[in-house]
Amino acid sequence: MKRFRLKFPSEKTLKKYRYREALLIALVSFFVWLPSVQVSFIQSPMLREADFRFTLRNLLGIEFLPNPNVVAVEIDEHAVSQVGRWPWDRRIIGDLLSNMSEANSVAMDILFSEPSNEASDAYLANKMIDANNVILGYILLNDNTTSTVSSDQISSLLSCAYSNIDLESETTNITLITNSQLSLSRFLNSAMTCGYFTILLDSDGIYRRYATALVYEEYLLAPLAIQSVRYGQNQLEHIILNERGVKKFELGNTSLTDANSILVNFYNKEDVQKVSAYDIYTGAISPSFFRGKYVVMGVTDLGSYDIRPTPISKIYPGLYVHYSMLSNLLDNTILVTKPYFTSLLITLAIFFAYLASFIRQTGRRVAMYFVVILGVALISNLLFFTNLYLVYAFYAYVGVISFALFKEFLNILITEIKSSNLRKTFETYVSTEVVSDILKNPSKLKLGGVSKEISILFLDIRGFTSISERSTPEGLVKVINHIFNRFTHEIVNNEGLLDKYIGDAIMALYNAPLDIENHGDKAVISALNIMSALDELNKEFEANGTPHIGIGIGINTDECIIGNIGSDFRFVYTAMGDGVNLAARLESITKFYQCNILISDNTYNKLSNPSAFHIRMLDKIVVKGRTEPTSIYEVLAHSNTNNNTNSNTNSNTNSNTNNNYDELIRLYQQALHLYMNRDFVGASKIFIHLYRTHNDYPSGIFISRCKYFLQGNMPPDDWNGAYVMTSK
Repeated sequence: MKRFRLKFPSEKTLKKYRYREALLIALVSFFVWLPSVQVSFIQSPMLREADFRFTLRNLLGIEFLPNPNVVAVEIDEHAVSQVGRWPWDRRIIGDLLSNMSEANSVAMDILFSEPSNEASDAYLANKMIDANNVILGYILLNDNTTSTVSSDQISSLLSCAYSNIDLESETTNITLITNSQLSLSRFLNSAMTCGYFTILLDSDGIYRRYATALVYEEYLLAPLAIQSVRYGQNQLEHIILNERGVKKFELGNTSLTDANSILVNFYNKEDVQKVSAYDIYTGAISPSFFRGKYVVMGVTDLGSYDIRPTPISKIYPGLYVHYSMLSNLLDNTILVTKPYFTSLLITLAIFFAYLASFIRQTGRRVAMYFVVILGVALISNLLFFTNLYLVYAFYAYVGVISFALFKEFLNILITEIKSSNLRKTFETYVSTEVVSDILKNPSKLKLGGVSKEISILFLDIRGFTSISERSTPEGLVKVINHIFNRFTHEIVNNEGLLDKYIGDAIMALYNAPLDIENHGDKAVISALNIMSALDELNKEFEANGTPHIGIGIGINTDECIIGNIGSDFRFVYTAMGDGVNLAARLESITKFYQCNILISDNTYNKLSNPSAFHIRMLDKIVVKGRTEPTSIYEVLAHSNTNNNTNSNTNSNTNSNTNNNYDELIRLYQQALHLYMNRDFVGASKIFIHLYRTHNDYPSGIFISRCKYFLQGNMPPDDWNGAYVMTSK
């Protein structure tokens, strides 16, 4: 059976086909096309995103007030409680119309489809005629009910229809209505005109749009708010129809294109100028108040009025929708959709996301994607607040996010391709940690370095010569590998970087290439753990008849140059500088003091908690190649080490038999203080005691120095207590 292997395209192939540019063009084309098809499952989030602009306008305190000449006359709870439950006697409605006869228009969001009593109906009809400003509402609807309207009622709609119409095609996309609910003919004929109060419902159940025109019984009919402007201002509309519907709509200062419907720029309910019908009925509000006003009248009593969920409120009286539309028309504050603005915003947003994709650092690149999204939000909201342009930014948001996701997926694919190649190339001579860092930052694959504070650990094996003399080459390699494996394990476990093996020595770095906290502590803990591992190894060697080994460890913390050192075709990741040399000197000096772990004063001062270890200041020295003195410290054990635990602190010739570290450190520091202050007699007494009771080799060194000074070789007056090392 033939085996198949999945093969990814190479980075070169991806670049050859310019995948970023292809992705840019594809996404721009798709998202510019998408709004025109009105996909149902996208419509809802798109519309809700646009709705949020109303909420944001309120949150920002941007004032948007209705025309002061538009008044909502409400048959509200107060009126119903005083006059009686709705519907009222039509005489009362007639009196209300009489008191508002000075208004430019009175649009009635009320239907009189059934007769009441003849006297009341006649009274209301006469008052409508007298006022000569009433725009009577009616309902147009598409449902399965059978229309019960009469031919007289339908004929009355002729005076309510648009008249100044130009046709550019034989067919048009205006919504055709099959049914209606009309007021009685006597009222239709008595009113100045009529207008439907049908409001368009969007697919998500929210009312946002006002139908500019609807076709019923071959009439092109107008809605209530538009009729208020037409007749209230005595303005003649101009409508151009084509196969798509209303190509152009002009009325007064309003001029709209592609206007089958008009987006309502809603007002907050509390900003609506409203009066109670009861106050008009009782004369509390003078008829002169309505002079020059445009009135929208309807029921807002909670038990009777129609509730319309809108972008500004889930409970919004239908009366206020007509009120908002009327005020929008008078102030020319209609929301305008600009399809080409939406397309332009989509194009620019995805293009800037494309530019952001060239940023190498992932965090900054992702941040720039968010900046692009914020830019889209800023532009779309500014257009809304300043120019009343409603741009559907949702498509731009999704376009940017889609581009970013596709691009990041391709980044991962390319990174995997690079990672595979780089790992194969460099793992043979660069440590795993460095390879990982290179994979994250391929730009580091160039010569050069940076200055950084690190802790350097040097380790040298003592007594390895005796092992090599007794072993074959194969056996020697096996032993050294076994030793290095144990020691390296302790280094890696404490986040150290194995820099290199140098014969029977090890160099390790802490805080490179990756940042780690308390790197000095990690280096010291590694050293102590290596000492414990050494005890276990020597037990194994003893069982196998292999000679014991010892180790010396030097640790220094300093600013060093770290990076790739070498030539263009061969380089290694390592550290350089005086701090590295000092660590190597300290490892060598452990032989002089016959101790295992020495650290510099730099490392000691960087320890987050020195009390976690048994440490003593061992001496002040000037190492070969330097002129400044360095205080050196011996790390004896963890501070929680049991006092009766066997420790290899002073290897072979100097084992601390009692392991009483607290006493040893306390007395040694006293003696060292006396020594530094030239009290060689007092210091000598304590050093002799420590040498005898603790078999402390460094104390023996100071006994010899004190004896030398007391024999007439006193140091000069400017002596700083430092001992100058004459060898490495």
